[in-house]
Amino acid sequence: MATVVAVIFMGGSASAVMFGGLKAGSEAIGAAAPSLESMRDEQGYFAQRLLRNENEPDATVDESRVEEVTTILWRALREGEMEGADQSYLAALISEQSRLNQRQAEQRVEDLIEQAQSAYEQALEAVDEAREAAAWTAIWLFIALLAGAFFAAFCATMGGRQRDAVLTVID
Repeated sequence: MATVVAVIFMGGSASAVMFGGLKAGSEAIGAAAPSLESMRDEQGYFAQRLLRNENEPDATVDESRVEEVTTILWRALREGEMEGADQSYLAALISEQSRLNQRQAEQRVEDLIEQAQSAYEQALEAVDEAREAAAWTAIWLFIALLAGAFFAAFCATMGGRQRDAVLTVID
């Protein structure tokens, strides 16, 4: 009887480990999802920020230019640096749109690239943490399921032995 209680307790521990691992993995993935979602939302923000004219706050920004700037920014983020031709083109585009001089436009591009790179790296770190948590969750889930299979086989053996030990008296 004590063996059965110990086996049930150990089985409960295995399920606690399994559900704890699942909870930790889902929390890590849940924490990474907003980071990726915010990066997707911010791609247009960075482009609009580059093109905005601070002297005319009501001025609208052409959406085709926003998409073009966004494409250039994402390429720069993926590559880790922006090519000189792209940086010059963006500075000229910003200078035209926001009515800044060329040097101010170049400085705006450099500052924004640093900020965007920082946000991109934070999102990648969150994704890596979620990936690592998912890997650990999978490992612990496997261990818990393996322990559950072992304890089920052990309990079946114990139950079979108890069943076989019962004597049936026939009148």
